[in-house]
Amino acid sequence: GLYATRGGLKNVVMLEKGMPGGQITSSSEIENYPGVAQVMDGISFMAPWNEQCMRFGLKHEMVGVEQILKN
Repeated sequence: GLYATRGGLKNVVMLEKGMPGGQITSSSEIENYPGVAQVMDGISFMAPWNEQCMRFGLKHEMVGVEQILKN
């Protein structure tokens, strides 16, 4: 979604069942990742990503996808 909106596509919606940012947001400690100088939780780690998504106009919907149909 972020690459699509950065590329100029409009009305892009990312569907995620959980919090925006994915499964990593439920992590209590992240430390073994390039650029992470101090231990932090997943929500703090993904906060800049979420802000970047909003800046480029990516919309998040917290829903589970059950079916995709081709028109």
